[in-house]
Amino acid sequence: MNLDAFSNVEEILVHHTNVQNLEGIERLKNLRTFRIDYGRNLQSVKDVNKCEHIEMVIFNNCRKIDDF
Repeated sequence: MNLDAFSNVEEILVHHTNVQNLEGIERLKNLRTFRIDYGRNLQSVKDVNKCEHIEMVIFNNCRKIDDF
């Protein structure tokens, strides 16, 4: 996915997603809040560690995460 079109996004709230990882999230330089609810296939969130600009991260009912 081309994330360049979303470069000004400050908040992402995702419900019931099938994403498996957050690769590329570090390119969203204006992102401050990130939340995923019911990410049933989300396994890797390590790329959030590359985001020094994020102030709040919430993973709710994402039971397959293995690298938090």
